[in-house]
Amino acid sequence: LREVNSNSALQVKQIQELVDEKIDLLIVSPNEAEPLTPIIDKVYKEGLPVIVLDRSTISKNYTAFIGASNYKVGANAGAYTNAVLKGKGNVLEINGVPIGSSADIGRHDGFADFLKQYPGIVCKPRYIADTKTNDWEKTFEQFLSSNNDIDLIYAHDDRIAFSVANILKRLGLDQRMKVIGIDGLPGKNGGIELVEKGILKATILYPTGGKEAIQT
Repeated sequence: LREVNSNSALQVKQIQELVDEKIDLLIVSPNEAEPLTPIIDKVYKEGLPVIVLDRSTISKNYTAFIGASNYKVGANAGAYTNAVLKGKGNVLEINGVPIGSSADIGRHDGFADFLKQYPGIVCKPRYIADTKTNDWEKTFEQFLSSNNDIDLIYAHDDRIAFSVANILKRLGLDQRMKVIGIDGLPGKNGGIELVEKGILKATILYPTGGKEAIQT
């Protein structure tokens, strides 16, 4: 098991190291689609079975893909947003780095495409939060000070959504701005608990696929 901490170059290096160690199967969730495609293509063409988990590459050179449709997840978030705002309001989309993974693209495109049907809902330019830095919350607070007309914030995952909800509470905006996230994981501070506590307005369920990968 290798963790890359959102570093695509490190993930490429680790995949090659695993191949050099003569593994029999590679299970990988690409940090970003384009940078990881060449190494995954190479491993697959060398005859090693490759299971791509959760995030896809830009080619089809792998043995199996296990994951939900991020586009549909984004569209579901859009449908819920429209239902909450009743067809009118200002929406901010926020996601972390890196930009360009299949999850990032699907969750953005599905959301944006669905809301094109409802001209009364205005989607502001999406906010990219560098959550790997310690001051991103302070920077986002400053952003909100000059963008206080937002009615709903759509976060690409519940971790960011939880941080945003805490920021809104500190600023006294939590009763006016609603927050929704994605993942719906159980456990402490998971999306399900956050909705139950009223911290998030909603979380869109996204299956992780880990169990299915092992079964495959």
